[in-house]
Amino acid sequence: MNLKPATSGAKAALAAIVGAVLIWAAPASAHEFWLEAEDWTVEPGGTIRLDMRNGVEMKGPTFPWDARRVARADLVAPSGTTPYEGRIGDMPAVRIEDAQSGLNVMIFESKVTSLTYDRFELFRKFTEEKALDDALRTHLDERLPQNGLREIYTRHTKALIAVGDGAGEDADRGLDHELVALTNPYTLAPGEPMRVRLLRDGAPVPDVRITVFRRDDADEVTVAPYQTDGEGRIAFPLEAGSDYLVDNVYLRRTTRQELLEHTAIWASSWAALTFGVDG
Repeated sequence: MNLKPATSGAKAALAAIVGAVLIWAAPASAHEFWLEAEDWTVEPGGTIRLDMRNGVEMKGPTFPWDARRVARADLVAPSGTTPYEGRIGDMPAVRIEDAQSGLNVMIFESKVTSLTYDRFELFRKFTEEKALDDALRTHLDERLPQNGLREIYTRHTKALIAVGDGAGEDADRGLDHELVALTNPYTLAPGEPMRVRLLRDGAPVPDVRITVFRRDDADEVTVAPYQTDGEGRIAFPLEAGSDYLVDNVYLRRTTRQELLEHTAIWASSWAALTFGVDG
């Protein structure tokens, strides 16, 4: 297995860096972030290629690898876990050669990024879309500032790639905010549901919203909300010829240190899990 990044030309790398800065600086907390494979199934010894994407309902731009934004990047392969070190400007952002047969899990966690809402209505819309009503209620009840509202956010995303038969299991990989696949989408029996558990700091999170996005071969996207049970689990059906993004957002008040450092009132954490099902 070769985790060395692909070589980029100087001009291409410079253009990619500029693009990355613009995208990371955008008000991204209003959008999902995910890893998307060029092919979700790869032959043993082949190459895994993953784009980083940011957008709405599985539609949005790709952007390059930027090590300055990386808190953690690991590949969990059948032989073990290996840190991934990309080269700034690489597109696709992740390229792994000599892939090992079995279920491979790519992990990416971002460093803290901040944003400022142009209008309070955008924050209101965000909390409504993500079923974060308590946060909005707190903001209004405590009469917190609405002009120049700042937020910090982090991304915690995983992608499941089948190499060969894709056999294997996902598990708690130690992300601060994590969606764990309790079943393997590449080895499920026909009609068996996909099961996912939400963890925060390693503990199951009950009674919160998880959103499942499904994009079919015609590029049509359906959105289905689910509520976690007492053990932080959801179950949903899979359809052939589809890509899936499972998403959860957690929003909390910033700590005193975060408030001083970022002048931000809120901190959001985004967990994502992606995979595909062949047609």
